[in-house]
Amino acid sequence: MATKKTKCGIYKITGPKGRLYVGQTKDLWSRRNDHVEALYMREHTNPHLQKAWDLHGPRSFSFELVEEIYWCDETLDAREAFWGERFGALTNGYNTQSFNAPPDVGGQTYTQNHSVQLTQILAVI
Repeated sequence: MATKKTKCGIYKITGPKGRLYVGQTKDLWSRRNDHVEALYMREHTNPHLQKAWDLHGPRSFSFELVEEIYWCDETLDAREAFWGERFGALTNGYNTQSFNAPPDVGGQTYTQNHSVQLTQILAVI
């Protein structure tokens, strides 16, 4: 039985009309499962994402690794802020809290941009 590798990085959940949620994680698969479980149970902490999920259903959403980060440290905060701002997650997305970025970590070269679409990852579990 193959095991899934733990991936640290920045992800996005994209919903209808391109609205999205940007987050960070030290374990992509666990975080994805946390989101999906909370959304199905109608207990997600983000009311905007929950409302959209309830209205449009799981097949209207995708979960995508935007950037894999090889050292899970304060770099996560900076990269989450970078991608959140780049995608407009606060102004035209589901994020409700501002991103906390250390001032001089965001441009580090030890990250690798992936933009890997995890196909039908939000399909019925």
